[in-house]
Amino acid sequence: MSKKLVWGVGLYERGEYTAKVGGKMTKEYNLWKSVLERCYSERWRTRYSAYVGCSVSEEFSDFQKFSKWCNTQIGFGVGGYQLDKDIIHRGNKQYNRDGCAFVPREVNTLLTTSKATRGGCPIGVDLHAPTGKFRVRCGFGEGRQKHVGLFPTPEEAFYAYKEAKEAYIKVAAEKYKDSIDPRVYQALMEWEVHIDD
Repeated sequence: MSKKLVWGVGLYERGEYTAKVGGKMTKEYNLWKSVLERCYSERWRTRYSAYVGCSVSEEFSDFQKFSKWCNTQIGFGVGGYQLDKDIIHRGNKQYNRDGCAFVPREVNTLLTTSKATRGGCPIGVDLHAPTGKFRVRCGFGEGRQKHVGLFPTPEEAFYAYKEAKEAYIKVAAEKYKDSIDPRVYQALMEWEVHIDD
């Protein structure tokens, strides 16, 4: 039986699941390799600071165990679904069976915070130069934006953003309720936007 390490930590052994079928990489192997890269590639962590400090559990470091888990999960292999590690347990930095689930891209992008691009304003807020007021635009996944309004202070603007965003997160949760892990649905229904997100 052939064994090798991927990204220095991932154990690849041939077994029930393989890296290739018919000369094409399998979805399990592509995903597993990608998760390892996010956590252990210096280049990746330099480019995407959100992955600094992330790791893969011992179980998920084993390709066979990771693949078996994937094939029992809601949404695995469904077009447009992505592996998420920090919706069920907010702030989770480890890929593991208790914290991971497959979610639609719309849900995954809905919860990004874009800290690197928004400057010193709270999440959802920027300074609208022509008016000198604080503008709120709310992202509704997949790059769609809705103008919420202009406000005199960043705090007032943030609370308008919080209300709009939390309402939409619940709409998305209901939309996907029957096609996501129940733990993801529950987390979305209880999601709170914080000013320091």
